[in-house]
Amino acid sequence: MDYRKVSQSLSKNREVKVNHTTTRNYLLKTMRKIATIVSNYYEIDLTKEDVTKIAESAEFQKCVGEIASESYLKKNQPKT
Repeated sequence: MDYRKVSQSLSKNREVKVNHTTTRNYLLKTMRKIATIVSNYYEIDLTKEDVTKIAESAEFQKCVGEIASESYLKKNQPKT
């Protein structure tokens, strides 16, 4: 999903209009935080530029999305 579609979805579900640039900025800020947490966990020293490059990577974003989706689905499965 591209930034415009995400911003349209957010704007549709809220009373506040969110433009695609704001959506991109928040997403990249969050991805940088996740990349930093993961690198710290594995004790990998990265520069700010490295973290930004990783955060902007479509592959990294896709992996984070898949992990988040799996976690959400697991958490919200009906109890048997």
